[in-house]
Amino acid sequence: MKLRSKRLFEKEFEKRFRKEIRLRKLLKKNDAICLAPNKDSNTFAAKYMLKNLGLPLKFAKNGKKLIAWSRDKEIEDFLTKLFFGKIPKKHGKEIKIMKTISQSDINAFAKLKGYKRKGSRQSEVLDFIENLEKKHGDLKSATAKAIQKIKDLI
Repeated sequence: MKLRSKRLFEKEFEKRFRKEIRLRKLLKKNDAICLAPNKDSNTFAAKYMLKNLGLPLKFAKNGKKLIAWSRDKEIEDFLTKLFFGKIPKKHGKEIKIMKTISQSDINAFAKLKGYKRKGSRQSEVLDFIENLEKKHGDLKSATAKAIQKIKDLI
């Protein structure tokens, strides 16, 4: 990426992250937060963004539990439950952040900020969605919106 496009990408990523937190009213000043200790690009990006958020947040073990959760994981979770009947892990009072950001954008942002990605395998559901998106652009965002509407009805 060129320097200008890197800055634009970072700015856009930060804008989407802040917008989600502001619209869903996830965090307030002086909130104590606990981020899941995974060592993946999602957690790396979430930690980086939370530190640079501008809110005086405290990282504590007994604070609000946050999960670095991408739009792709949300789609995979829902479709796996719907089609295969597999029940994914319960996320009780944990708050899923970055639900509106795609996994590829999170990986690109983490790489831009110096995260060394370790190889991880995608699920069959996400592979199928990726193949469909090559033919029909914007499929993931439409699916994510539909899933949110269905969850609101339930």
